[in-house]
Amino acid sequence: MRKTKYIFSLDYKGLLVLIPIYFLHLQEILKLNSSFEDKVKSAAMSIIGSLLCLPDRFSNYKITSIVKGIPKMEMEEIREKLQEILWTFIETFKVNMTSPTTAASSAKVMRKAVCCANIMIYQEAVNTNRQPYILKVISL
Repeated sequence: MRKTKYIFSLDYKGLLVLIPIYFLHLQEILKLNSSFEDKVKSAAMSIIGSLLCLPDRFSNYKITSIVKGIPKMEMEEIREKLQEILWTFIETFKVNMTSPTTAASSAKVMRKAVCCANIMIYQEAVNTNRQPYILKVISL
């Protein structure tokens, strides 16, 4: 993950086929009690940050999967998946805040998560047909 954290900001449309595969790994890296180093978690959050603009930029584009068993994805599904991964991580982080060591070591990752959440809030505020998601964010 650390070597490819900016891969989706290269603006190559062909890279989009990798997104469903990355989602599987992002969920694994950012889940509760993940054994991955904070550097890897930080890279995963950078990838989420670089994917946030794709649904607005390629709104009518469908991503075909290159792996058997992983379905095609529409851009709105990507937006929803990113939100799910991000909110799950933030909720997980809130649970782990009881440990000072965990909270201190993961502060950089959480700052990136908050930046991603702010971008999502802005996207939702601008796009009026998706405003219910803002209420979910504010409740965190």
